[in-house]
Amino acid sequence: MLVQELINTVVQIMVVLIICAVFWGIFGRKKAGLTQWLGLYRPTRRSMIIAVIIGVAYKLVTIPIYLIPSMTAIVMAEGTVGAKFASQGLTGTVLLTILVMALFKTALAEEILFRGLIAKRLIKAFGLWVGNTVQALIFAAAHFIPFVLIMGDSVDAFVVLAMFILPACGGWMMGYLNEEVGNGSIGPSWALHGFGNLTAYLYFALS
Repeated sequence: MLVQELINTVVQIMVVLIICAVFWGIFGRKKAGLTQWLGLYRPTRRSMIIAVIIGVAYKLVTIPIYLIPSMTAIVMAEGTVGAKFASQGLTGTVLLTILVMALFKTALAEEILFRGLIAKRLIKAFGLWVGNTVQALIFAAAHFIPFVLIMGDSVDAFVVLAMFILPACGGWMMGYLNEEVGNGSIGPSWALHGFGNLTAYLYFALS
């Protein structure tokens, strides 16, 4: 499992970087280097501290929502990451797998794509409030649709609302934090996203 996830992680990040490099080559090559264009540079220390504080606060607020039976059912449904970790328990190998998946396969790859490529282009075109809101909605849809496809008609209205609004709020906070506090670096959103994934995956493994 660990070796396969390491391979999957490398492939996923490479695919994302290739996509970003193509867009950069077409639209951004004359404006900035690739890493600068995507926000792949050192963030401010203050922004990283704020990211951790927001991550803890956000988890404290959202944990009760995920403990609602209908929400638990969807995040632990067959075929989901939650179900996979719950079936294996927390071993040393599973812990390493969780770290790889939480911090790199999902958090890093998604931050490069959503906050590095998409958010920065939308904010540049439409301003912070509109651009950041649009990218947050796209981010929420990308997380919401797979769960709906898995659960089908069994998804109730509350779950639909929660599974869209929670990622949207998280995506908006991460975009805002990068641009307004992190000096444009995606480091803060990576920290916030990675912390959220890590705590969720650990919870699944201990369930």
